[in-house]
Amino acid sequence: VERYTSVSRENSGTVTVEVFDLALIKILANDQSASVEPGDTVHYRIRVINQGMIAADNIVVSDYVPAAMSFENGIAGNAGWSEVVAGTIQRTLSVANGNLPAGAWAATTTFT
Repeated sequence: VERYTSVSRENSGTVTVEVFDLALIKILANDQSASVEPGDTVHYRIRVINQGMIAADNIVVSDYVPAAMSFENGIAGNAGWSEVVAGTIQRTLSVANGNLPAGAWAATTTFT
């Protein structure tokens, strides 16, 4: 929470600005081997965590696909993801009945 105080000749007041702070964790999916060969499909899980003080919603998650890899559209685990520019994919999350509460995390999502 950031607090700002404004003072004038006529009045004064305090304005409180609340912010959310989101973190992203990307790991290999449970069924994904850590050893892969060129041409293999790699499955990842992404978890979004709200480390802030207020709820968040309509969270746009961006992930960067390494240069030697490509995003595969049309795979079930990729539903909701789209490649917005070469090498960058995005998905908008709406969670927890419209809010990702402060201190909570979104259910993991998998993409390939």
